[in-house]
Amino acid sequence: MQKSNSNGKAAPRPHDRSDNTSNSEFLYSEIINQMDEAVHVVDSDLNLVLFNDSVREWSDHFNLIEPRLGTSLRKFCPFLSETVFGEYREVFATGEPHVTPESRIIIDGREYISETHKIPIMEDDRTAYVITIIRNIADSVRTVNMATSLYKIVRTPYISSNIGEFYRELYEIIQILFPAAIFSIVLYDKVAGTLSDPLTGEMYGDAASRDPVIEELEQLVIRSGEAVLIYSNSALERLRQNGEMKSAGSLISSWIGTPLRVNAETVGVLSLKPGQFELQFTEKHREILEFVSDQVAMLIERNEMLASLRESEEKYRNLVESASDGIVIIQDSRIVFANRELIRVLGFETDEVTGLEFGAIFFSQEDAVKFIADLNATDAEKVAFSEIRLKKRDGSVLYVELNRSATTYLGNRAELVFIRDITERQIAVEEKNRLQIRIQHAQKLESIGMLAGGIAHDFNNILMGILGNASLSLDQLSSKSIIRKNIERIETSAFRAADLTNQLLAYSGKGIFVIEPIQLSELIEAMLNLLETSISKSAVLDFNPCRNLLPVLGDASQIRQMVMNLVINASEALEADRGVICISTCMVTVNKEYLTESIFNEDIAEGIYVCLTISDTGCGISESDFPLIFDPFFTTKSIGRGLGLAAVLGIIRGHKGAINVRSECGKGTRFEVLLPCTEVHTGISNPRLPGRKRKRQPERGLILFVDDEEEVRNVCVRILESNGFDVISATDGVEAVEMFRENSGEVLAVFMDMLMPNMNGLEAFGKIREIRPDIRVIMCSGYTEQAVMNDFKDDSPSGFIQKPFRSKDMIQKLTDVLGSDK
Repeated sequence: MQKSNSNGKAAPRPHDRSDNTSNSEFLYSEIINQMDEAVHVVDSDLNLVLFNDSVREWSDHFNLIEPRLGTSLRKFCPFLSETVFGEYREVFATGEPHVTPESRIIIDGREYISETHKIPIMEDDRTAYVITIIRNIADSVRTVNMATSLYKIVRTPYISSNIGEFYRELYEIIQILFPAAIFSIVLYDKVAGTLSDPLTGEMYGDAASRDPVIEELEQLVIRSGEAVLIYSNSALERLRQNGEMKSAGSLISSWIGTPLRVNAETVGVLSLKPGQFELQFTEKHREILEFVSDQVAMLIERNEMLASLRESEEKYRNLVESASDGIVIIQDSRIVFANRELIRVLGFETDEVTGLEFGAIFFSQEDAVKFIADLNATDAEKVAFSEIRLKKRDGSVLYVELNRSATTYLGNRAELVFIRDITERQIAVEEKNRLQIRIQHAQKLESIGMLAGGIAHDFNNILMGILGNASLSLDQLSSKSIIRKNIERIETSAFRAADLTNQLLAYSGKGIFVIEPIQLSELIEAMLNLLETSISKSAVLDFNPCRNLLPVLGDASQIRQMVMNLVINASEALEADRGVICISTCMVTVNKEYLTESIFNEDIAEGIYVCLTISDTGCGISESDFPLIFDPFFTTKSIGRGLGLAAVLGIIRGHKGAINVRSECGKGTRFEVLLPCTEVHTGISNPRLPGRKRKRQPERGLILFVDDEEEVRNVCVRILESNGFDVISATDGVEAVEMFRENSGEVLAVFMDMLMPNMNGLEAFGKIREIRPDIRVIMCSGYTEQAVMNDFKDDSPSGFIQKPFRSKDMIQKLTDVLGSDK
């Protein structure tokens, strides 16, 4: 065990220790400082020898003295009882740990509920120290108490034999929720203007019999119909100054009162005041008490109704028929009475319901059998609560809550069942769940897209080293060299790998897009021969174009790729069987309901879209595979990379479109792609950089190359030098700006990577242009030109080149830029 320094961190002990032990104790100290629980260690004299930061926060929260090494636990925690210190003595004496599952203290009006573990630390076969771990369990205890109390509140009106018993049980329940407070309930007689205690029947109004301040506060709650929270004497004084209170009675520093509302009328007040300890009430206490008040008010209303039912059959019928819930009485599993509300929501006539077997109105026969069995087995004194589905007269489903309890009807045992229609709530819950699933799916696709884009970018940097070195080697080899073909194969393989990364970029929505108006039907018609040669020989291709489509704003090559991928996917779904692949185009007007079913519809508005539909009569998509079909590298085929549909989704994302998929195993699959259209039939400008006007062949000179990847930097420097340029290089934006500042008059052009540490390419570009506005800057990136150029607003680079590139591509780009106007 090691002691701590003055701020609670671990410090070496005075006596010698091996390095291994010191390291272990240092690690131990660091570990407890990462714990959320308050942890402190005391020696046999109960003095603090170690504590973590949570102890300091704990002491600040409760206005305790600042914890210091050597401070006595009695002095640090003066509120601890002798029982607690006895527990410490027992742990030191026996060497056995001690757990206090729940302890409750109130300090300066704040309640703290904790679970405490006292664990011995042994040295030389004796307990040298005790480590104490204090876990705040207030929230979990309150949650359990809330659940227990609400359950009991729900049960109370049914198990209580009279109104007095109901209120006695209610007092006990509230005590569970607020054990450190004194609970009170008063009912208000609007006609007489008096308050009374429902438990004792005592009438209030005489100032001598009760604290006039509390009674006046209760009257304030009744007048306003709103909760009142007193958290200090000054709060009470403000009410007096505002004229809301007149009494000059005792000072009250803490009190809560909440109204009991029945049918929009305040019929009473629930209130709390501190008990033995000076508990300070907060907004959280007020919120809990308001919630309980709503439940109690509802149960008061229902309890009064049940009491009236027992007193008079006629009164019972009047109340039941006017209830907003469906009410039914069951005898021998058959309905002997149903109120108007139940008949209304089920759609039956009165004579159709009476005598009907109760199980006949259940939507599921299995639920009906179980309910009737429970009905016969339930103890007459118990209350059952359940959510089930009932069947309306027209066969549609009705979601309801059932509360049932034993009663008597015409002198015989019966079941009284309250039925509340929760169909709208259930539909809202199901819709919320569906929406949550869609949001999670969209977030997953977005995350995978970002990952795919990042992988593609980093992989392009790696390929830059391979392709750059290969192309540089080819430049330096004679055409007759025996290794030339090997290097050409390396170059070809690098291009194939770059094509793979471009598919990943397409999935991420960062593919290359050359935007122009496209007639989708004409584009597909021009592809038909290619499509027919790409599909299975057993497949029949059927094309049904719409000839009056509005143009789609998009990249023709990307849309061709999307169509090709979807058609090939349909062909593979046919397997070896004969089948039909249908391609059709049309204009559609879509609403929110349609868009919510789409796989990707982020920021898609209602309106008119061009719709491309590709369907097949193949094997369909299984339920387990359906959520995965757009994931990169997912495939059900023995061969293939699983990038076809992933690229389709990326292309649609890049075009601000949406896609919907419907599939049934054994019958086929239907893909519907929505693409935004325009009424503009003329060409639009390409969002990429405008072409530069060639002027003259540039002279050789000094080039600044900036990239944080060493291999990329090395190969590009050698390419430039082998073509007669002088080169200086930098590893990040900060270094690049400084180098350019020192050589600004000599540098002809700058190659600038986009993603770098310390200062990225975008920021470095701006600073370099501030130094010399006419400098030509060529941006380099593993991302596409469109993705990079979107980041530039006021000032654009002179050119762009995407990694990986060959030596001749790099020199050609530099030649074009140097030979053009800035």
